[in-house]
Amino acid sequence: MKQEIEKILPGVKRDFSLVGLTTLGIGGQATWFYQANSNQGVIKVIGYCRTNNLPFFVLGSGSNLLIADNGFDGMVIKMANDHFKVDENKVIVGSGMSLPTLIDKTVDLGLSGLEFTAGIPGTLGGAVFGNIGTSEEWIGSLVEKVEVLDKSQQIKVVLNEDCDFAYRQSRFQKSGEIILTVFLNLREEEPLQIRKGIENFLAKRGLQPKGKSSGSIFKNPDGYKAGQLVEECGLKGKQIGQAKISPDHGNWIINLGGAKAKDVLELIRIARQEVKQKLKIDLQLEIKLLNL
Repeated sequence: MKQEIEKILPGVKRDFSLVGLTTLGIGGQATWFYQANSNQGVIKVIGYCRTNNLPFFVLGSGSNLLIADNGFDGMVIKMANDHFKVDENKVIVGSGMSLPTLIDKTVDLGLSGLEFTAGIPGTLGGAVFGNIGTSEEWIGSLVEKVEVLDKSQQIKVVLNEDCDFAYRQSRFQKSGEIILTVFLNLREEEPLQIRKGIENFLAKRGLQPKGKSSGSIFKNPDGYKAGQLVEECGLKGKQIGQAKISPDHGNWIINLGGAKAKDVLELIRIARQEVKQKLKIDLQLEIKLLNL
């Protein structure tokens, strides 16, 4: 299989460590790893995996992800399809483009709308998949349509109204469709004004905890802030192994260095249990789990 897969997918790697591909810095090895630099590369590697019944996982920036200590027995596909095109106030962007890069490009063009994503270390595809944003703005509101690869290996276009965007939700979390290209509707604005908006969001996010983390662990329940609920249960600063609930924010878990996935999972279990018992509220995960 090794010679076959290397012939079909030049550059594929075997027994590849995933630790450096997540912002949390946790995870074992992938049996196979492939960086897809174009939509055709994405289609090719996923077609191979589907034809050969090889489990696969699509990875963006790894900023909202916890990977098992024993890794993943399959193909991890790093999305690096970052093509970019402008059509008046619309940008057509590969799902593997990082949000920081996308912001830089659109600011230079005098196109506004993405300021609220400043400081988020994700890819556009991951942002659309999870409909990231603030309490007032979210990426789904900017999406005109999305080009995807469906389960039958066909390329199709999903319009905004069919994306099922909701708080931290989209259809792509259940459909099995792979996001290839995103069409975003932005608006004209003076670059100086756009940069002021970006600076405001960066200042707010500058107050977030420092250190290796995946960002928010839990979704905010209706009418509540998950971090405040964890804090009310006296869990800020709770530590297991080298994983610690941030003393500054109850919804962040920090890798102090050498933390294991099992340590993070135990902190998650404790937080959910305590909030449920004491406050009668169920906390739902915002991060994705791989092989856990």
